Amino acid sequence: HVGKVIVAGAENAHVPEMLGWERADNMTEAIAQARSYMGRNAEITMLHQPIIGLCNVTD
Repeated sequence: HVGKVIVAGAENAHVPEMLGWERADNMTEAIAQARSYMGRNAEITMLHQPIIGLCNVTD
C-alpha cells in the first residue's frame, strides 16, 4: 500500500502531477512532507532508478 508518492528533485512538475504524485525540490523537503502526512514515525522508502525506457504521456 502506498499512502503518498513524493518525487524529490524532479526536473519538471508536469509529469509527477499527471501521475498524481507530489513533488519536492530536495530530499529534506520530501521527508518533511512525508512526516507532515504520516507523522514522525512514517515509514519512508527511497527508490533511485535510472531511466530504463521512455514513454509518451498525453492527456
